[in-house]
Amino acid sequence: MSFTDYNAVTWLTSTEVYDPATDAWTDRAPCPIATDGNNVWGNRFVGGGGLNGLLYVVAFDANSATRNAMYVYDPTTDTWTTKAAGAFGSGQFGATAFGGQLYVYVSPYFDPPPGRLWSWEPSSETWIIRPTVTPWRAAFVGAGNKLYTLGGLAGVSEGAALTDAVEEYDPATASWTQRGTIHIAREYATAVETGGHVYLFGGDTLSVPTDLVEVGIPR
Repeated sequence: MSFTDYNAVTWLTSTEVYDPATDAWTDRAPCPIATDGNNVWGNRFVGGGGLNGLLYVVAFDANSATRNAMYVYDPTTDTWTTKAAGAFGSGQFGATAFGGQLYVYVSPYFDPPPGRLWSWEPSSETWIIRPTVTPWRAAFVGAGNKLYTLGGLAGVSEGAALTDAVEEYDPATASWTQRGTIHIAREYATAVETGGHVYLFGGDTLSVPTDLVEVGIPR
């Protein structure tokens, strides 16, 4: 996005590809993501992952669930295809490609918690509802052969409190299990796995931002 005035935000739909060999970016076909007439989206979240050589992008609208959608990009043909998003409701989410499926962890805005988990099965092009998990607004990541939420909020919207819990989802048993804690309870953090380690970045402790980075090794 580009702006100098928060009331005049211009959001971009461009697609760009980076080539490490040439250290250069190349423009590709723009994503067909819908925009408002004034090109201001409001509280819209975008994320996704790569599966079977395709890039899956989920657009999740915090104010209007009817505007949720998924877009699939094929690098070989430089084309986008529009798919239906799951019936996530309204809120924010994290997404990751894992085990041949796209998993979406949803933190509702207006509906009661807990956090909700969905997965997209590419071969059948269907969304599957997975078991819920207590925390919402947690970091979300796949590591080893499990999925994890880290931190977030626990409890109903009006009385929610920060949690330091690490929750583990096992796709083989379709169940959640608590697996220890992080050092500092926080929401809105970001997590990534690399080299067998999970890194947890930033977030905030009830509207107070933190630059803390933690690292852990999944069991």
